[in-house]
Amino acid sequence: MIVNYSRVVMFLVGTQRKNTGNSQHKMAEQAGVSQQSWARFERGEGGASLDYIAPAVAAFGFTMLQLITATDLLCALLEKNDVTVRGFGYKTYAHLPGDVEEVSFDVLREKIWDSPVGKNLFLGAPIFGGLVGACTAYLRDPEQFNSRIALLHAE
Repeated sequence: MIVNYSRVVMFLVGTQRKNTGNSQHKMAEQAGVSQQSWARFERGEGGASLDYIAPAVAAFGFTMLQLITATDLLCALLEKNDVTVRGFGYKTYAHLPGDVEEVSFDVLREKIWDSPVGKNLFLGAPIFGGLVGACTAYLRDPEQFNSRIALLHAE
């Protein structure tokens, strides 16, 4: 299974939008594109440039560095679950055919969920301001993050 790094970025941005209750229309306005273009970005159809993503990420209250760091965490989880991420970790995948169909967002979600860390990231999204916030909290202090998630499980 293969996915491009940019698709993982847009999976994360789309998930963050849904976690925070924002509409595609609002994100499109922030990015300066049409709602239809934003919807295509979220589906992973065509690449969204950082010029479009940065204003939307700022509207979530995060920096681009936090988004990229969160994306790297998700990519590491995906690769541990047998999904090759093109463009992640400065690796070359020249040996792979260029016309390979990428995995769907549903498969991405499932493969991330299959990891104990990934499952906790999704479970923690509501209390950390979305998936980007959960990734940021986990990377800042994994023990404290896991303690908060354990409290959720205890309730």
